[in-house]
Amino acid sequence: ILAGEAVVFIDPKSDRFAARVLAQAAKQAKRKFRLVNLNPDQPPQINPLLGAAEHDIEELFVAGFDLRARGTEGDFYRGGDEDAAMAVAALAVEQGIQSFPELFQACGAEENITGHDNFWRQFRKLVQLPAINTRKGVDLRGAIESGEVIYIVGSCDNERVIKLQKMLLLRLMQIVKGQGRSKVAR
Repeated sequence: ILAGEAVVFIDPKSDRFAARVLAQAAKQAKRKFRLVNLNPDQPPQINPLLGAAEHDIEELFVAGFDLRARGTEGDFYRGGDEDAAMAVAALAVEQGIQSFPELFQACGAEENITGHDNFWRQFRKLVQLPAINTRKGVDLRGAIESGEVIYIVGSCDNERVIKLQKMLLLRLMQIVKGQGRSKVAR
């Protein structure tokens, strides 16, 4: 932080001291500090879809919902769920949708998505998390590019929050990979 680098600290157990230590270091370095709490009792704060391309959105759902093939009979169903993830991503881009609640609502009329019960159930659970029910919130790409400090409080036991943590970690990796080698990486 003191070197001016962006720092994103994802904490599934919510350390007692980490937020204060990071906030103090951000203040000392004259960097913006943001606290994001993903737990169900928290208000809207972050939008992982902000600025995401179609393939990014598909990857977020595949990773968050653990849809990759595993070499078992369950792959037949996971494959259908993966198809649903592709359809959701395509719909988001076609309609210019950039928030989870709006995307969920638009998908409700799409049988090729709602017909995959496991995928649809997981999507429904995910959008019940208020932390991501916003079009705005923390802009992860902007925060990384400007060297901000973000402390993300998650969970070790809430299934929905764990899925969201996976999605956010992947979104951060997408952003970092997308910076290219010509820019100064943070």
